[in-house]
Amino acid sequence: MSNAVEMTLDKFLAKAKQQATPGQVTLLRRLYEWAHQEGFKIHWSPEWGTEYESWSFAPCLPEEGGKPRLFWARTYGHMTIPFDQLPEEPCMKELEAECRRRLERLGIELSAPKEPWFDVIRLGEKEIWDGFVRTMKWYAENYRKLKRQPAE
Repeated sequence: MSNAVEMTLDKFLAKAKQQATPGQVTLLRRLYEWAHQEGFKIHWSPEWGTEYESWSFAPCLPEEGGKPRLFWARTYGHMTIPFDQLPEEPCMKELEAECRRRLERLGIELSAPKEPWFDVIRLGEKEIWDGFVRTMKWYAENYRKLKRQPAE
């Protein structure tokens, strides 16, 4: 018998309403809806060590077996970009570096090396939102291209 908990958007948002501000909850919903509309697979996960107190969702590429996860959006209003999941190939390191540059030009500071995080509220301004989703689409498209290229 499994004690796994199945997550849905409604359950996620109910948990987020307990842990995040109303503005953060609105942006978390928008992120989910954007990812769903763009055709990304949604991966749900409880936070480690929280016994299902906090949850995350991550849009990922369905054709790549759930990798890469573009970002983790968490019920408490933080987001991480899991660059640590990228293969240790020079072309993937270049992809990461360019993604970081694009996000930092938007004013999204990514100081942590492996899984930099930021508050989802940063996406509340239209210009930053538009730039973020444009960057995530670019990241996914370029990951796909790089995975299709033969190894050198």
